[in-house]
This record gives sequence, structure tokens and C-alpha cells, in this order.
Amino acid sequence: MLLIKLPVFFSVSVKSMFNTLKNLLQPRRRTIAMATVDSVTADLTTCQICWETFDNPKSLPCLHAFCLKCLQACFHYWRPGYEVPCPTCRTKFKIPVDGLGGLQHNFIIQRLVDVRKAKELTITTEQQPGRS
Repeated sequence: MLLIKLPVFFSVSVKSMFNTLKNLLQPRRRTIAMATVDSVTADLTTCQICWETFDNPKSLPCLHAFCLKCLQACFHYWRPGYEVPCPTCRTKFKIPVDGLGGLQHNFIIQRLVDVRKAKELTITTEQQPGRS
């Protein structure tokens, strides 16, 4: 066991010092990790155009995702077959023959949105007065 040489009354093993610090920080680390998970989920489920939770998320070929209604608002002057830029990275993509609704639905983001809404509903239900 490695000892730190300090005055006799301060001699502490590195292992015990590490364990003490680890025990002190552990509950806080869980809180930080949970806050991070919630903030990442919020980031992944927020459209970068309207800044609201996704509604019918569509993926562009560059893998950025946006609400269908937001894409329709951005590209309402453009017809199928036209090349338009991604609102985030400006990578060009062609509007599908069947319009912007023909873009691939992003099922992963849709699932995250569903989980987020269910969690918000649960929290709201638990906070209602008269519930035990």
C-alpha cells in the first residue's frame, strides 16, 4: 500500500483517500449523469428550425432531421426534383418526386419523442393535487 509521507498525524493511504472522495462524489455524479441524459434527449427531440419537439420528423440525406411542416415552410417555393440546401449544413439534396413528405421518416427520433412525451405526462400526472 502506498503511503503519502506527511507529518505523522496526516499519514493517509492513497487508496482510502480515493475511496472517500469516490463515496462523496458518487451521488452527485448520478445527478449530473441524469441531467445530462435529460438534456441530450431534449436536444435530440428538438427541431432546429422551430425549436419545438419534433412533429413528424423527416431525415435528409445528410442525416439532419426536421419537422415535416418546417421543411414544407422552408421549401414551399421549390418543386419535386429541385436541389435545395439542408437548413443546418447546407448540403444539397433533391426534393423527392412525391414531395417533402416522401423523405425518410426518422423512426429513432420519433421513438425518443414518444418516450419524452410519456415521461412528461407521467411527471405531470404525479404532480396533480389529490394524487397519492
